[in-house]
Amino acid sequence: MEPETFRERLLSAAFGAGWNLVCRLPESVARALFNFGADIAWRRQGPGVRVLEGNLVRVLRTDSAFSAAATATAKAAAVPAGSPPDAGGPATGTANPGGPAADAAPPARPYVAADPGGPYPPVDGAELRKLSRAVLRSYARYYLEAFRLQVIPAERIADGMHVNKENVDLTLEYLKNGRGVIYALPHMGDFEQAGLWVMRYGAGSFTTVAERLKPESVFQKFLMFRQGLGMEVLPTTGGPHPFGVMAQRLRAGKLVCIVADRDLSDTGVEVEFFGEKALFPAGPAALAVQTGAALMPVSCWFVGESEWAAHVHEEIPVPAAGTRKEKAAAMTQALATVFEQAIREHPEDWHMLQKLFVNDLDPERRARIRGRATAGNGTGNGTGA
Repeated sequence: MEPETFRERLLSAAFGAGWNLVCRLPESVARALFNFGADIAWRRQGPGVRVLEGNLVRVLRTDSAFSAAATATAKAAAVPAGSPPDAGGPATGTANPGGPAADAAPPARPYVAADPGGPYPPVDGAELRKLSRAVLRSYARYYLEAFRLQVIPAERIADGMHVNKENVDLTLEYLKNGRGVIYALPHMGDFEQAGLWVMRYGAGSFTTVAERLKPESVFQKFLMFRQGLGMEVLPTTGGPHPFGVMAQRLRAGKLVCIVADRDLSDTGVEVEFFGEKALFPAGPAALAVQTGAALMPVSCWFVGESEWAAHVHEEIPVPAAGTRKEKAAAMTQALATVFEQAIREHPEDWHMLQKLFVNDLDPERRARIRGRATAGNGTGNGTGA
């Protein structure tokens, strides 16, 4: 392992000092400081913010497209066959002020060719900037609560968590009977807090994966922090292959949690996501196919300033037909569809500041992915993070 540079050591020291300070400050003061930092980053519009807004554009424009299509369908269905254009219905695309469509939603913005994949409505810049600011504040809250998780009272976490317990109870039943469970999550809300909640609710512990970031000393602090909460954390590099370890845990009837809306390799699966191709890790689905574990998507979001919510979605079943790769690919697409709907419902809590859409990737990486797909090696065991 390479020794840390002076800058990395300085960053590590500042990070450690900041962590301790955040735990000692009144929560209201710490929250104000984190919001202030989020607003500064938002105003500067650095590379991460620009990537975030590029991702959010997909959410906003497809939302508008789907809303316009639904409105058009509803209007068309409401017009009796043979109605004249001015009979109070929208046969010509305009409503008669005296007809039943007078209170209908305003027409969608005109369509433009947003990309080669198809036409989408343009996104209002002010709406995009407002949403990106909300996301950065949400992301800041995630880090604030991660730092303060060790001092948040257990009662507050138990009482402030809103979740569909029937599927959590089903999870615990699977584990009790020796069947492993995979919780696959997008980068939404506070999944650290949700993980702590499910452990205290009855799961006991779980295994997860963490991307090894620099500086190493900061990564180790996060590693020890999560381990202190009861999580088994597998680094993506510098240790045993996470896929093999997670497969062992699942066969032993354990819970595995994987953040699964961004592939860190070139071995992921191309899925349809907000009207475009995106690269998702194949690991969660591949683990389910190989071990028989239940693959259950989970979405998390914030509620107000002091509470949280999560939804454990229905299990994604393994298809009856196809090769292992084909089954994993189909399940990964199903996972992406669930994530897409969850993000539509809470876009302000989707913390995706990295590139995941194929059209945004570097040309060299895109060429590698396309070459791999052409060669028939489109599904590896990438585990995300």
